[in-house]
Parts: sequence; C-alpha cells; structure tokens
Amino acid sequence: MRSAANEALIPFLRREMRPKGRLLTPFNVISVSIMLTAAVIVVIRFTKGLGAVTNLNQEYPWGLWIGFDVITGVALAGGAYVLTFLVYVLRLEQYRSCE
Repeated sequence: MRSAANEALIPFLRREMRPKGRLLTPFNVISVSIMLTAAVIVVIRFTKGLGAVTNLNQEYPWGLWIGFDVITGVALAGGAYVLTFLVYVLRLEQYRSCE
C-alpha cells in the first residue's frame, strides 16, 4: 500500500535532484576531489587496516588518529561553549537554534 505522501514524494525528489545550473563549478570540482580522496582513504583503511591511514602501531600508539580527534574535539567543544555563552549568558536570542 502506498500512501498519498509517498506518491507525492517521489516526483518531488526527481524534480529537486535534476541539475538546475552548470555541473562543472569550482565548488563541485573541489567537492568531488575531496570525496574521491576520502573514498580512496576508506578503501585503504578497510583493506590494509587502520594503521595504514593513521600511522597507529605498537611503537607509536598515538598516531594521526588521536591528533585528529583532539583537534576536532577541541574545535567543536569551543564552538559549542561560545554559542552557549552567547545565547544563555549574553541573551543574544538571534543565535538560538531554529525550532
């Protein structure tokens, strides 16, 4: 059984997925190159193990993986702290999330 919402959703998605402009833009070129690089890294990671892409081993157990986690964790926590400070302490409601 198909509902009316499902039948309306499929044509909507087809319309929205159709290209509306040029495909070869600088943003698309950079995005595709990043996605291809990530795909290669994922394939290497699953075929040769985590140590092949992060430099983790028994001799150097920290490698790039922990450094990446620390850098991204600090950035995300700092951003959350600043945003929370702006909204709840300084009462800048313009930075509250969309509800």
